Amino acid sequence: MANASRSELLTSLTKDQAKTRIAYYQGLFTIVIGITTFGGSITFSIILTDPPTPHFYFSSAGVRVFVAISWLCYVMALGAACILASFLNFYGAQIQDEWVNEDGQRKWLWFGFGATSVLGGLLFTAFVFLSLSVMAYVKAVGIIALVFTVLIGFFAAIVGWMTRKLEVWVKYVLR
Repeated sequence: MANASRSELLTSLTKDQAKTRIAYYQGLFTIVIGITTFGGSITFSIILTDPPTPHFYFSSAGVRVFVAISWLCYVMALGAACILASFLNFYGAQIQDEWVNEDGQRKWLWFGFGATSVLGGLLFTAFVFLSLSVMAYVKAVGIIALVFTVLIGFFAAIVGWMTRKLEVWVKYVLR
């Protein structure tokens, strides 16, 4: 693999492979829209109520701020997912045509990486702040939720990185 340059490893995709990539992002945006709609509506209703006095770590005002930050992250992710889904629907055929050559693939891989990072980061942040809010009332459940959220976020980042590295390695081996 030392002899091959990165551009040599970005081989053209077939139309079917490009279609599969487009379908992946359409599904991702749909899932994010569903999660953020659900999370945003719940957190918004919590913001409008008076929370009971927390038992651990944070004040009522602090818990309300955590829930508000979570709501903001959900709303921003919802807006971004809607815009990205609309962009994909409008430019999907062009993206699919461009994805079959190296330059187009490089451009759209960066677009996909950016979109996935922004949406994943916003959802991760929303879940972290909700976990902190829960921790103020039920310490054990909040800590478990926080640890689980961090582990899932770390695991998702590692899997995303490994998938890309594995794809490059497989293309190199199959050359």
